[in-house]
Amino acid sequence: MKIEPPEFCPSCSFPTSMDGAYLVCTGSSCPAQISGHLLNYLRALDVKGFGESTITHLVNNGSLERLDCFYCLKPTDFESTVMGEKLLAEFENKAREIALPVFIDALGIHGVGQHLAELAMMVFPSLDDLRKATVEQLVAIQGIGPELAKLFVEGLAERSAVIDKLLQHVKLAELRAKVKATGTKCTGQTYCFTGFRDKSLECWIEEQNGNVAPSMNKSVTHLVAKSVDGESKKLQKAREKGLAVLSQAELEKMAQ
Repeated sequence: MKIEPPEFCPSCSFPTSMDGAYLVCTGSSCPAQISGHLLNYLRALDVKGFGESTITHLVNNGSLERLDCFYCLKPTDFESTVMGEKLLAEFENKAREIALPVFIDALGIHGVGQHLAELAMMVFPSLDDLRKATVEQLVAIQGIGPELAKLFVEGLAERSAVIDKLLQHVKLAELRAKVKATGTKCTGQTYCFTGFRDKSLECWIEEQNGNVAPSMNKSVTHLVAKSVDGESKKLQKAREKGLAVLSQAELEKMAQ
């Protein structure tokens, strides 16, 4: 039986549309989208305790409309004052001083996370610098393709007002750009992973003067797969382009 996707959002009744492989709501004030955006901010900052029901309650009672509203919440805004005090203590502990890559990730720009922010910070080390960067300047950085660069620039511009409001409450932790001078095994090479992620291997690649790409773009020289016998789209693309394909075990052996 074929399942037909809904034509209208069950949360706000606005029409839906396809965004690549995803079915999305076209409503700009959709409660479900707002709640998801707010939850993403908390998860990026590793703030524990806030669940969907809590966020929904705060949105419905008018206490939470934008990201900066988190910093104005009071214990009495919650269903339970005791719960509110506990959650706000956790929030204050995690959300007042934030590393810049984490802050970028928390903004919820589609396709833009901490890794991309760290790559961009190699050339644009401050938020002011990042906000002034152009698509052409970002594409010139190894590991950043045109599509991600466009999403980055447009995403920061679209969130300009909320960023300014957040900066009234948030201190961005000073973060120096990574120094990649401890090795040269991966110099001039860009690795993309498929089927798994391994932070330690990614760090080793960067320590060896290489780059890690979040997706298959034109800068990728090596694809690292959980199994080289797989049939993922990334593997198929790598074979078509004649890129080097390594198994997880092979890269781990290189890193020893």
